[in-house]
Amino acid sequence: MDGDQDDIKCIDAGKLRLGLRIRDTDKPDSLISLEIEEPDDEMLALEGTGVPAAIQFGLLSFKLRVDAPGDETMVTIYLSGAAADHGKWYKYDPVNAEWVDYSAYITFGADRKVAYLNLRDGGFGDADGIENGIIVDPLAFGLSAESGAGSRTLESDGHNNSSGKACFIST
Repeated sequence: MDGDQDDIKCIDAGKLRLGLRIRDTDKPDSLISLEIEEPDDEMLALEGTGVPAAIQFGLLSFKLRVDAPGDETMVTIYLSGAAADHGKWYKYDPVNAEWVDYSAYITFGADRKVAYLNLRDGGFGDADGIENGIIVDPLAFGLSAESGAGSRTLESDGHNNSSGKACFIST
């Protein structure tokens, strides 16, 4: 039903589902693209780059248009289940082919079903690094090898993590 609303855009990628809602804007075209995908083997095989040992919700990739080059924005990500307690957010940097801990720019709500993501065009969170009015954002929530993660994807146990069946983002 969320996909029927004018202010929410949804995508369904197998068992992963994501919706994005742009708040506080009168420009519904601010969302340029939205994808959910499993990171490819090359992304996960990188060594010495902080690659997550397991990924809970898949790789979330989106492009947003901001009002002016260099603008900051906050994106609210709504998850259908709680994110794992010992996980953190990772940004995938396609230019340098590396994973970067992005936890300093994201905070969780008390139930770990809501995350607030800060982004700046040309700066933190913008993969293209250019102040051009477009924020390119590939990121994933995952567990590090130190947390004891044993597989590349986390399945839902009905308690503390999510199968990724529904996940919503708004700005």
